[in-house]
Amino acid sequence: TPMNEQGKKLFASLVLVINSLRQPDALNGALTGLGTRHVQYGVLPEHYPMVGNTLLKTLESFLGTDWTPQTKQTWIDAYDAIAEIMLEGADYPPAVLKLSARN
Repeated sequence: TPMNEQGKKLFASLVLVINSLRQPDALNGALTGLGTRHVQYGVLPEHYPMVGNTLLKTLESFLGTDWTPQTKQTWIDAYDAIAEIMLEGADYPPAVLKLSARN
């Protein structure tokens, strides 16, 4: 299904990020490109927090008692950094940003 496919792509992106942590220039380029592609898929800025919240809930469910406040904050910080770089690559037209600010 399309949602299963999106889940696989999200997981692959997270693996890319984790494997590239020691190569920040390559990681920034990959995430910027990913943000650019997501505009073509119809992703809007307001979708990023929704995905982030879903990711956190999924990780919490998967990790169970290993999900600590520190682990949660680390993932929040990581996702926020990832989303920020992707949004830079998205380069949304001003009209799209105004529309998303109203939602």
